[in-house]
Amino acid sequence: MKNYFLKFACLLLCTGFLLSCSDDDDINYKPDMNGAYVFNFGNWGSGGASISQFDYNNSVMTNGFYKLVNGKELTGNIEYAYNYKDQTFLIENTPDQIITLNDTLAQLKNGVPLENPRACVGDGNYLYISCWGSTPDYNLMADSYIAKYNINTMTVEDTIFIAGGPEGVEMANGKLYVAMNFKKNVAVINLDDNSISYIETPAVCSYFVKDDDDNLYVSLISTYSNPSSSTGLGFINTDTDQLTTTYPLPDVSSSYSQIMAINNDKSKIYVIAASYDNAWNLVGGVSVFDTKSKKFDSDPVINKISGADAIAVNPYNDDLYLTTSPSFTDSGSLNIYGADGMPKKTYPAGVSPNHVIFLK
Repeated sequence: MKNYFLKFACLLLCTGFLLSCSDDDDINYKPDMNGAYVFNFGNWGSGGASISQFDYNNSVMTNGFYKLVNGKELTGNIEYAYNYKDQTFLIENTPDQIITLNDTLAQLKNGVPLENPRACVGDGNYLYISCWGSTPDYNLMADSYIAKYNINTMTVEDTIFIAGGPEGVEMANGKLYVAMNFKKNVAVINLDDNSISYIETPAVCSYFVKDDDDNLYVSLISTYSNPSSSTGLGFINTDTDQLTTTYPLPDVSSSYSQIMAINNDKSKIYVIAASYDNAWNLVGGVSVFDTKSKKFDSDPVINKISGADAIAVNPYNDDLYLTTSPSFTDSGSLNIYGADGMPKKTYPAGVSPNHVIFLK
């Protein structure tokens, strides 16, 4: 959210546009669900969130997809999207809540209130949701916590208080790992008794990807409140809960978006590395980390991109899906590349497209 504040303060306000949506009588719309789904954050503090569906078999982009299915617009901003057990969960800000969608992305009930929710991960019948608390100070973050959300009853059953601004979360070896965004740690929570231990990191963290051995790569970033020159990836052995190695990469994106993704065979991790220029344009590219050689490729697979927001990998053909945002208020784009980085096609999306998931 800090980066959205920064964009809001520094970018010139422009008049945004969205592709037309259907009227309310289209609530019975029954789509073919195969495709990539782009979750658009919207305009911070004033709603405008939306979902775009890309049918990659027929190369068709449908914006305003949530309204087509539900007959109404989303009211807030989509901070995070997560598919689990044939449901899709939207972590939404302003209002702060979790929204549950079924396998056709129809909303199942009114959103359940939370306090500045950030991200989530599933385990059994629960989601574990990182939250910054009701009045975050963007410094010590003393009131932040993990919410334990029952996906069957759609209620929060417990909270685990954890100071320091939890962001990305992941399950590995039966433990919950939490990327701390306001102190230089990864937290490890034993879910049997909610006890917490910490792994020291050289920089604050944001998100994880997991390999086939249940070990984790965590993004190490530099932020305004916690600057660091030690950006890159950190490797966590989840048997020993040790940060065993770090792999430097300058300017790893500190955006609260899908800044890294792993391909289907877990051989490549794609990381957005970008920084603001003097005109507050976010410029950079996508770097590739080889999990076998344990090295970043010498050159980015995608380079010199303005407004890079989220990166995802199509699990069926390894195409790269990179979303971009020209500003905080204008509609963004979905840009598709081959695994070799060669551009294929660009499609319009909603405002600030920040996550992509694939449904089949």
